[in-house]
Amino acid sequence: VYVADNDDGLEILHITEVEHIITITSPDSSSSWDTGSSHDIYWDSTGNIFTVNIELHKDGFFEQTIASGKTNDGSYSWMVPSGLVDSTQYQVKIIDASNSLVYDYSDYFEIYSNTITVTSPNSSSSWGTGSSHDIYWDSTGSISTVNIELHKDGSIEQNIASGTSNDGSYSWTVPSGLINSTQYQVKIIDASNSSVYDYSEYFEIYRKANPIITINSPNAEDIFGISAPNFDISIDEPILDTVWYTIDDGDTNITITELNGTIDQTEWDKKGTGMITIRFYANDTISNEGYAEVSIRKDVNAPVITINNPQNSDVIGATAPNFDISIEEPNLDKTWYSLNGGNNITFTGLTGTINQALWDALPEGNVIIRFYANDTLGRIGFQEVTVVKTISQPSPPEIPGYNILLLLGIVSTIAAIIVKKRLNHLN
Repeated sequence: VYVADNDDGLEILHITEVEHIITITSPDSSSSWDTGSSHDIYWDSTGNIFTVNIELHKDGFFEQTIASGKTNDGSYSWMVPSGLVDSTQYQVKIIDASNSLVYDYSDYFEIYSNTITVTSPNSSSSWGTGSSHDIYWDSTGSISTVNIELHKDGSIEQNIASGTSNDGSYSWTVPSGLINSTQYQVKIIDASNSSVYDYSEYFEIYRKANPIITINSPNAEDIFGISAPNFDISIDEPILDTVWYTIDDGDTNITITELNGTIDQTEWDKKGTGMITIRFYANDTISNEGYAEVSIRKDVNAPVITINNPQNSDVIGATAPNFDISIEEPNLDKTWYSLNGGNNITFTGLTGTINQALWDALPEGNVIIRFYANDTLGRIGFQEVTVVKTISQPSPPEIPGYNILLLLGIVSTIAAIIVKKRLNHLN
């Protein structure tokens, strides 16, 4: 309003009124906004519009209020709420908060939801550990990658895949170690928006693997005597049910509740000397069964020695005798001998010569040679032989070329003749 002073007094020369206009520039017909994402709403305006109200409309009807009393600064950042149905018939309406007759509608635009729907596994699925299966899902919106998780009883069990392409399928090998349950679910999540996800129906995973048994002791080829051996085993089985062992090919099974202990002495006593196989068994709660075995040696006999040479009553001179023995013992450890209970002389092999220095120190007469042998369990066997040590005296020297007996006979005859002549002379 312009006021001027003239001769007739005050005069209104011109009145100008600015029209109130709102023009929405975004969203427009090319806009496609997904729920859960943020987008800027833009508009232009003329006139004295101080605040605006912003609404969402669909199919020409009010859907919800976006903002009330918003400063008319030409833009508003909006988080598209979840729960809106997919449609291309959405509009934004912006109204002068002080004059509802001043407003504008945007072009029609699209709002869509990012959704994931897991289709497999489902309630009829039953997957065994170690087997491969395809996980399938459908999706809407613009989901680029997904994360896949395995849940059990409502809690996460493990990650299956992270950041895998949203192509609707993923091949998964069910890992060992999962326990049997019908309360598993697969959860698939939008990798960029964790609020977008879906769970599969509950399904079953069962163990296909048998229990794995490791025998820590005894070791193969270990040797044991009369006392039954101890054992220590480990078992890899999360749903272990029963553990037992046998040492007679299953004729008698001994159930155990601990993974270490002692083999049943009564059953051990039934077994003779020789190789014995201990087989440990384990099963799980769904009847998968595994076993492991170890072969050990039972030895309850001392070494048996046979003296082949020398023989009893053999006469031995100054030179120490040779010896030859045999030993019946599969687990032979050491051999030695003594002379008349003296020092022990260790030797190797089964033949040899008695120590000459010890033989020289012995007097003539009977000599007891005792041979010993022990096994790896410390059992000792022995056998002895008595020989005669005799060192012969030297014979008188002979006259070369003469028979000593003949000479003695001649001398005796001559002596008799001389004696007879003397007797005749006296008479």
